[in-house]
Formats: sequence, C-alpha cells, structure tokens
Amino acid sequence: MILVRLVLFTFILLPVFGSELMSAEGNPVTGPDKFYVGPSEMAQLQEQALDGDASAAQRISLHYLMATNKAERGLYWATIAAENGSAWGEYMVGFLLGKNKDVDSLRRARFWLKRAMEHGNAGGELLKTVEKELATAQRNGPETTPRK
Repeated sequence: MILVRLVLFTFILLPVFGSELMSAEGNPVTGPDKFYVGPSEMAQLQEQALDGDASAAQRISLHYLMATNKAERGLYWATIAAENGSAWGEYMVGFLLGKNKDVDSLRRARFWLKRAMEHGNAGGELLKTVEKELATAQRNGPETTPRK
C-alpha cells in the first residue's frame, strides 16, 4: 500500500494539485491531514457526488485512498467521479483496476484509461502495461472476477 500511495502522490496527485500538496517548508504533504474529510463534510460531499459533482467524488476518493488506506472505497468513489465526467476519476479507476490481474479488472482498466486519454489525461504508458497484462491473463485462461 505504501508503493500505491507513493505512485498516487507522484504521478497523479502532484500534477493535478501542484503546490496545494506542499507544506510551508516545501515538503510534500502526503499524510492523512491533507486528505482527511470529517463526518459532517463527508455527508455533504456524498450528497453532492451522488448528484453529479465530480470534484466532490474525487475528494471522497482521495480521503479513502490517502487518509484511511481503504482502497476499495477509494475505487468506488473514483468510479463515481469518472461517471460524473472527471478525467482524473477515469484515470484513477484505470490505475486502480490495473493493479488487479484478473481479466475483467484489466478490461475495465483499459476502458477507463482509454476514456481518460480521450479527455486529455495522460495514460499511454499505463495503458500499454494494462494491455500487456490483459493479453497475458487471457492467454493463461478464463480467470475472471466472480459475478454475483
């Protein structure tokens, strides 16, 4: 999880938020303080996100990914951000799903990374990696995520 947080900060958050993620001393702020969302603000953000506000969903996703280390919840809210039209959300969903090695997750990662690129978000190298892993997974058999 530490590697995921480092990658998130270096390649996704820093380019998006820039100096907002730097302390007064110029050091990166990666701890929970920057991304923590309190309960009352969380309720408000959830309402906004579910009503279509991509930035609210992004803020919730960052809370779960960076402040609480709850990657599954972070993925859920990144997906909401992507569905609400956020190129950041599209890339983040592709990034997070691309870490899984099952065929279904890799196919969805490819979908979201392509969409993010269509909306101006860089992701070509990650997309190439996901496509290679998808081809390998498909050659190795029909492993998919169990459907409910």
